[in-house]
Formats: sequence, C-alpha cells, structure tokens
Amino acid sequence: MPWRRVNELCVNDRAYRVWVSEMMLQQTQVATVVAYYNKWMKRWPTVKDLANATCEEVNEMWAGLGYYSRGRRLLEGAQKVMRDFNGKIPDTSHQLRTLPGVGQYTAAAIASIVFNEPCGVVDGNVVRVLSRMRSIGSDTSQQKTIQHFWKVADNIVDHEKPGDFNQSLMELGAIVCTPKTPLCSTCPVKSCCRAVETATTCPNDSTDIEALDFKSDCELCLPVEKWQPSVGVMNYPQKSAKIKVQEEQFAVAIVRCRLHYILTQRPNQGLLAGMWQFPSVSVDSSSSERTMKESLSSCLLLHLNVGGISPASLDKIGQIKHAFSHRHHVYHVFKAEISDKSCLGDEMPQLMEAKWVSAEELLQSAISTGVKKIFQLFQSSLKAKPNRKRLRSVKLTSSSAKIRQTTLDEVCRKA
Repeated sequence: MPWRRVNELCVNDRAYRVWVSEMMLQQTQVATVVAYYNKWMKRWPTVKDLANATCEEVNEMWAGLGYYSRGRRLLEGAQKVMRDFNGKIPDTSHQLRTLPGVGQYTAAAIASIVFNEPCGVVDGNVVRVLSRMRSIGSDTSQQKTIQHFWKVADNIVDHEKPGDFNQSLMELGAIVCTPKTPLCSTCPVKSCCRAVETATTCPNDSTDIEALDFKSDCELCLPVEKWQPSVGVMNYPQKSAKIKVQEEQFAVAIVRCRLHYILTQRPNQGLLAGMWQFPSVSVDSSSSERTMKESLSSCLLLHLNVGGISPASLDKIGQIKHAFSHRHHVYHVFKAEISDKSCLGDEMPQLMEAKWVSAEELLQSAISTGVKKIFQLFQSSLKAKPNRKRLRSVKLTSSSAKIRQTTLDEVCRKA
C-alpha cells in the first residue's frame, strides 16, 4: 500500500498522505483506492498543493470513486490547515477532529500512525475482531455498543507502537477474521478469542466480563433467540436489520449537437454535489414515456433555453439502474439532436449551470459512475446494425465449403 511507504517524508507530508488514504478508504476497497491515491499524489503531493486546487478539479480527480463529499472535505480541510494551522497538520486526535470530514476514526488513525498517539481505532474490521474476541453480541449499530468498542480499543492499544498495533488489528479483520470465512485455525489470537472458545454453545453467561461494564443484565451478550449453532464464530458481530433502500426514478436527456453534448451541474449541496450530469428530471415510477418526454422537453426549454425539442423528437434508448449505499437510481434515457449550440450562450440566461462538451471532455469532467453508464448506453445505441434483409438478397459465391456453411449471424458479424 503506497500510503505506508512514507517513512522518508517529513512528518507533515506523512500525515497528509495518511489523511488522504484514510478518506479514500472509507467505504471503498483497497484495490480501487490505490490507483486514485497515486494519481492524487502525483497532482497534489502536499497539503499546500491541495489547498490551491479548485472544487471542480477535485471533483474531476475523485470521479468514479464514490461518496464524492469526501473529496470536497479533503479540499476544505487542506484550506483550513493552511489558513488556521499555518500549513501544519494538527498532531493530536482532538485537534484533527476540527478538520472538515475528519471524524473519530480518521483522527485516531492519523494520530496513532503518524504522531504515535496511544489511541485505539474502530472500523468495521476492528468491530468484527473485538466482537468475536470478547463475544459481544449486541447490535453494532447502537451507539452504546460502538462506544464500548472504542473503550476496548483504547484499553488494548500498544503504547509504544500504537500505529503498528492499530494497522495490525485492522489487517487481522481484513485477512484472517473475515465476515464469512474466518481462518480461526491460523489466527494468531485464537487462544484468547471467546467466540472460538464457545463456538458450539451460546455464551449467555451473566458473569460475562463485558456485561459487568454495563452494570446490567448482560446488555452486550448475544440474545439466546439469535444464537445459530451452525455458524459458530460468525454469530458475531450482530447487525441491525437492513433499512429498505429508497428507489428514485429520473428521465434523462442526452442532447447532442455536432458531436457535443449538454451537461448541467448539480447543486453544491446534497448527493453528488457540484458534479456534472445530463439534463434530467425526477419522475414517478408510474410515469408514462409520454409524460417523461413532456417533462424533459419543458425542462430543456425553461431551464436551459434549449428550444426545438418536442416530446416527439426525444427517442428513448433504454434504462439504466445505479445503486448508491442508501438509495437506488433508475434512469430512463432519451436522446435528441439539435443543430444550434447558441442556446447556452452568454446572451441567453438560464436557470441551470450548463456547458457544451465533446465526448472526450465529457469523460474527463467530474461525472459520476451513473452518468458514465448512461453515456455508454448512448454510445451503444449509435452503433449501426447490419441490414439483415439486404444481406439475405446477396448471393454468396465461394469455393470454400467453410464459407458456404457460415450462418447468417456470422455473415452479419463479419460484415
């Protein structure tokens, strides 16, 4: 991991790199983060460099990584460091939490890894390890349970090398103490793991050492009714029931003029803030195709001054589904061609921030993965399809028996 190979750097640059990596690693796999991290560091190698960037540049760099507010918080944090801390990243977990987007975990990770502060960390991997080692069976989404995990993490952290200890604990959860296939037989801490010790019986004991901290009737124990003998250590941790994901529907218009496309900018607050997208309107799941076309036509005219696109001139090319962590989007995609790009000129006021871009510029803009999927669908719709009727009338002559036996589909493909 490139963010761990930073010992030769000054402490401020090490803190910056760990900070960036920790922000990128939130809800994103390591394999995905590495390429983004390397590109980021090549462009903004120091906190000062990042502080001089624009939000648009950061959004473009972050595009495709998801959870886009993380990039904006990094930019705001870098600007705060330069403005309020004279360019020096705070060296305590308490001060680090004053930076935008830096919560308890990120602050503890930076402070322990870079500044040797003896504080524990709690992430998903650590929760899994500690819940199994201490047989903590209460709901991990509850604040009281999470607070207890932080207490345990602070108690067990190594004071001489807290950064190494915390990273080791996280690695243990990522590689050995995994959610579905834990490697208990080779685990280096199996001798002190209560989940392994009681793998075949429900450890609902009122003398549980964790329950004593709560001074109540075993609030941290796994309820008997939730114990599943067949899964053993995987009874831990317990998670709350999944919240039903909200689904939202949108009609999207891809408007093209001489190989250029209209993009509009999202508001600076909320989901995908400041990102670019194709003109779109929210619709109901029960909306007819005609209603969607009428809504898009009105939006283009009233908000962007794009006239001449009647509902009848919008062609539906398909539907795209894109999942976020807390909601699902369904995009009903339409396309239209116009001959004049002056509608977005300075002389024509509009209610949305918009621009014309080429296909190359579009893909380099700060667009989400969902927008990329929509554009891929559009590009696929442009591919010419072989005219099968015409091919049927063509007499194929060849001395090759192989060609004579070629099916119509193969002929179409070769054509």
